[in-house]
Amino acid sequence: MRALLIDDNPYSLERDMRELMGWEVTVAEDGREAVGIGPRLKDFDLILLDHRMPFFYGDEVLVEWQREGIDACLLPIFRISSLREGKYPRQVPWVGKALGCSKLRLLQQWAEGGLEDEELLRKLR
Repeated sequence: MRALLIDDNPYSLERDMRELMGWEVTVAEDGREAVGIGPRLKDFDLILLDHRMPFFYGDEVLVEWQREGIDACLLPIFRISSLREGKYPRQVPWVGKALGCSKLRLLQQWAEGGLEDEELLRKLR
């Protein structure tokens, strides 16, 4: 599984994704770095996007990608944040920042086609 983690404090989540889940993880530690990855987004099975970051907040990253012709609503993207904040399209669900192995497994199962969107969101809450 190839994941993009966009978070200014990625360390414990990145460790869990790599060591416990065995995922290949690319990290962008701020909004500017995330915008630069835009052309490569289709390389990822899952994108986790924090809200509050230096340079661009998560919703601003989506706006910048939109300017580049990238429709975030078509991507396997979830926003991770302690709070439900920002202006996000309904198609970019919030899953909270406390992602343990059980939630990461659900995201992997969904990315691999084993869970429908509604079932995933119900199980993540």
